[in-house]
Amino acid sequence: MKIKSALLLALAAILTLTFVTPAARAKNGNPAIEVKINLVHAPEFPTAKGTAKLKLSAKEQEFEVEAQVSKKLAGAILAVTVNDAVVGTMAVTTLGTAQLSLKSKTGQTVPAIQTGTLVGIVTDTGAIILAGKF
Repeated sequence: MKIKSALLLALAAILTLTFVTPAARAKNGNPAIEVKINLVHAPEFPTAKGTAKLKLSAKEQEFEVEAQVSKKLAGAILAVTVNDAVVGTMAVTTLGTAQLSLKSKTGQTVPAIQTGTLVGIVTDTGAIILAGKF
């Protein structure tokens, strides 16, 4: 796991873009914060792309991860990790896409995320596909 953490940190270090929208408004009118990061591909998956997004408001929390990976991975189950802990899984479609959405308003557990939190997408064998850092 220490090697995975080191690789996640290395990949996250080359993260290129983060969007923060503190003035956004939630549907219920309460102030909301939204942070979206681009995930960086591992060398073994050069065409992979992905994002992770966190939305926080007074009444709800939402964590979303989206990935575009190889169509060769269609049917595979990928794990989404936050600081090396698996927080959910997502299936790769025939188009090579995968998505995970966790919402507190539907009773799902949204992971605690703060500045420096690592997010990863890994295969069932533990190979890192994408990683990023909030």
